[in-house]
Amino acid sequence: MKNGDIKGLDGHLQKTLAYSKDVLDKLEDSTDRVSHVLIPELNGLLLVKFAYALARDIELEIDIADPVRSIPINLIDLCRIVGIIIDNAIEELTSKDYEHKVLRFGILINRSETLIVCTNSCQTLPDVEQIFEKCYSTKDGNEGLGLYNLRKICKKSTNTIASVHYENNEFTMLMTIREV
Repeated sequence: MKNGDIKGLDGHLQKTLAYSKDVLDKLEDSTDRVSHVLIPELNGLLLVKFAYALARDIELEIDIADPVRSIPINLIDLCRIVGIIIDNAIEELTSKDYEHKVLRFGILINRSETLIVCTNSCQTLPDVEQIFEKCYSTKDGNEGLGLYNLRKICKKSTNTIASVHYENNEFTMLMTIREV
């Protein structure tokens, strides 16, 4: 603007708006499934995390078939857990050169427990013995505190169990939260 390049500025704004509209259109496709989450704080967190993933060209597969009215864990701990597992998946998918970036996320509620599942491509088999240890990370430049903090939350919440599974270059984090 200072140089009087209004056409250049206009072109930049048009590209930015088109990109934002594309991300918002993709997010709208995902919000139908996220709308089943009737806990406003968790719903908002999921929308923000999924918008962030879409802005990084990550394809989302979301499976939340039934209404999620409550989950038997402290709300702050729940949001921290979900934030950590989604952030870890996004970091993995953006830290390596994946041809096809897919993040799968689901919430399943049955009579006695809630399952939260997050799966992403993973090129490096994590050391399952150390994955929850402080400062352990498979990604360069990361602090390795997310899963360490997740483990601390699970220890505090006696009804919450974290488990991991690695198969066919896919890493799955499964959170099981049992009724108390």
